[in-house]
Amino acid sequence: MRKRIFSLFVLALVIGSVSLIAAAPAAPVSAPAYTGATQCPDGWAYKDEHSPFAYTADADHLVTGICVKAGTGTTGIVTSNGSDGCYSYAGIGSQSASVVKVGQGYTCKDISYAAFYVGLKPTQVPPTAVPTEVPTEVPTEVIPTEVPTEVIPTEVPTEVVPTEVVPTETLVPTEVQPSGGSPSTGAGLDLLTLGAYVLAGCSPFGIAIGAEVWRRKRRNNSNKS
Repeated sequence: MRKRIFSLFVLALVIGSVSLIAAAPAAPVSAPAYTGATQCPDGWAYKDEHSPFAYTADADHLVTGICVKAGTGTTGIVTSNGSDGCYSYAGIGSQSASVVKVGQGYTCKDISYAAFYVGLKPTQVPPTAVPTEVPTEVPTEVIPTEVPTEVIPTEVPTEVVPTEVVPTETLVPTEVQPSGGSPSTGAGLDLLTLGAYVLAGCSPFGIAIGAEVWRRKRRNNSNKS
């Protein structure tokens, strides 16, 4: 009997502990860090004094931090999203951000104003384009066709060597003068005959003329005799 009563007591104790844990408020992630300063630091871009406490920066800027003024103190510049048990921060690091009171009690003061701090957006570097590999065309080797060269024979002029005509020596017959004839006539005949033969040695035409003169002279001499 006593063991049963003890077991029931332990069970009731466990159930009560679980109920207390479930009913207890969730512990804050971190207690608000009041700086003791009565005002938020200078340099904010916008100060919102009315709920909802939110701000949207221009297209070139981002919200980098939020400072809450509550009661006589401030939280300082909060640079990350989340909750500290009294205030919940959202949108830090983007173009639009906000803060809202989530905690209760004496330590969680009502928000007097929220100061929003901004900074320029980081420059976005465009992705590096990967060059498309262009296949290299291998040139086809062209073997040149050998064209036979036509050889034009060179005409060599034939040198004509003139034939030297050697005059044939003609024997001049000695005419025997008949007795009683005139010496002058015989001498004239010899001289004319000699001249005819001299002319005959120069050309064939001269030979013919010389022979004809010699015959006529001889015929004349015969007639005179």
